[in-house]
Amino acid sequence: TLYNLKVWSSAPNGGSDSLAFNDTLNIQFYPAMKGIYTLGGTSPDFSTFNLAVSALKRRGIIDSVHFKVRNGTYNEQFEITQITGANRYNSILFESENKDSSLVILQFSSAPGSLNHVVLLNGAIGVTFKKLTIKNNSSTYRTVIRVLGSSKFIKLENNFFQNLDSTSSSSNSYLVYFN
Repeated sequence: TLYNLKVWSSAPNGGSDSLAFNDTLNIQFYPAMKGIYTLGGTSPDFSTFNLAVSALKRRGIIDSVHFKVRNGTYNEQFEITQITGANRYNSILFESENKDSSLVILQFSSAPGSLNHVVLLNGAIGVTFKKLTIKNNSSTYRTVIRVLGSSKFIKLENNFFQNLDSTSSSSNSYLVYFN
């Protein structure tokens, strides 16, 4: 829910306001996130990873956030930057709702350069991916996860990472790349 906050002054310092045009402040904001949310499936809180990440960026968090990802295949690419309120203790978790990595597939065919990833963690703090399959379907640019910048407290637990050539030594083909 988007909230509107309007604040104004009247009779500043007990006198009349000769500049009435600048006496009002309007702010729109979303409340910070916390708790458990569903992602995908029937009647979810968020239908896609991109919508969930967009909400995190817009709202920030005030406590830990847990996205229970429902069974399905998600054809998406996204970037998580530093989220307001996220840290080692107030963290963000994306986890298969059924605890089975084979039932939740996040995939994408990436492009060259800065778009060579399915998931980009760029300055992200306190983000965990757990029990998911994440794969890059590109035949040339095959990096699955890129971790850049001052990202920290990143956890990748019990996932299955895949690209079309997991044995390549090419710099375009990392399963997980840390810089």
